[in-house]
Order: sequence, then C-alpha cells, then structure tokens
Amino acid sequence: MIKVSVMYPKSPGARFDHAYYRDQHFPMVKELMGDYCLSYTIDRGLVGEGA
Repeated sequence: MIKVSVMYPKSPGARFDHAYYRDQHFPMVKELMGDYCLSYTIDRGLVGEGA
C-alpha cells in the first residue's frame, strides 16, 4: 500500500476545491499508475473548517 498526503496551508480568502481535486487529479494519478493502482480513497481533513 502507498499513502500520499497532500496538505495545503490555510490562507485568508483561499479555498481548496475538493471536487476538482477528486475529479481531475486522482483519475490522472490512476492513469499514470496503470494496473498498479487498484483503488484510491480521499481523506478530507476537518481541522480549521470554518475558522
């Protein structure tokens, strides 16, 4: 198993587009890894939400 964590700093006015990340980036990673990528999941952090 390989786990990759990508974290972004919270900045005033910045917004992380979770749907774009899920729908664009992960399929691209799966395509690049080919048969080695059997599945993937996304953990969404909640720390700092709304703060």
